[in-house]
Amino acid sequence: MRPGFYNDNAARHYPLVSAPHELQTPDGDPVLLPKSVFVDFGAIMGMDAGYVAGSHRIYLRKICRFGDRFLFEFRSDAPGTFGTSLFFSRELSDDINQTEYQDSQNWDQDECSLDSESSAQSSTPSSSSSSSDGCPDEPLWSGFLICGDLSELAELMASGAVLIGSDDIRIEPALIRDLAMGHVRSINLANDDRTRVDAPDGCDEIVFPFPTGQTYVRARCLTGALQLIAGHNTVLTQDQFDNSITVSAEVGAGEGEPCEQVALFAGEAPPDGRTLLDGALGCNEVLRSINGIGGQFFDIIGGQGVAVTSDPETNTVSIDISMINLAICAPSESSASSEG
Repeated sequence: MRPGFYNDNAARHYPLVSAPHELQTPDGDPVLLPKSVFVDFGAIMGMDAGYVAGSHRIYLRKICRFGDRFLFEFRSDAPGTFGTSLFFSRELSDDINQTEYQDSQNWDQDECSLDSESSAQSSTPSSSSSSSDGCPDEPLWSGFLICGDLSELAELMASGAVLIGSDDIRIEPALIRDLAMGHVRSINLANDDRTRVDAPDGCDEIVFPFPTGQTYVRARCLTGALQLIAGHNTVLTQDQFDNSITVSAEVGAGEGEPCEQVALFAGEAPPDGRTLLDGALGCNEVLRSINGIGGQFFDIIGGQGVAVTSDPETNTVSIDISMINLAICAPSESSASSEG
């Protein structure tokens, strides 16, 4: 940022909403905030902050002085940020226009009750969005502050002094960036349950050694440079025009047809007495015997007068007793009528 921008801001209320900004001492005495104290500010509200533009704000909560060190506390009224603040510190001897970045911190005490410079520099626990799913924690909100000349502020505050702000001393809304619905935090990988066989009427229920009908998670919180690879019978299509990726099915595409069933999750197994993961019977398990003859494979051969045809499309075998090539003695119509 050009120095002239900061110099201009030192003579106006920016980055605060334009108004005479009045703080108070603990005794209730009013103190006007010098325009030169802040020259720039920016904040990023995390996905769990609950910030809604136009409804919530960030404001100056408090200024404390410990010797030649100043502590600035900013808060937000977004519901997810309750109990947290952004804390920035400056030495009176620091160069002007320095940028300081901070993540939100939890507050469980009055920070300005600290009575020593060493205490003022002590850190408080960092606040972050809850992550019960194992994803890395993220700051609830974060920001940066650039201060100008603090000499006017030093004239108003002695060491140990406290100035209390209010939600009227608020940051320009345009300087607050809300990440809710604005970016992808992580990618999770999961499979819905496959179609599983039902027991025929009158048969015992088929019992699987794990809960069924669920969504089985394979990986959580995938971040960084990720690559999508087409699996079995899968086609991936990327459209740069609308920034989309389409996943579709096609026999033999991607990694081709699998040689065996692909497990949905580690440890997936068929129920007792079955070999397929969905609990169904394999093609070699449905027909167990013909005329009392059992085996894994059967050869059906048509003899004289019998034609055997197969239809792979419908998985059927037709046996036609056509009597072709057989000698047939059919009674004539005259003999049939005479016998009647």
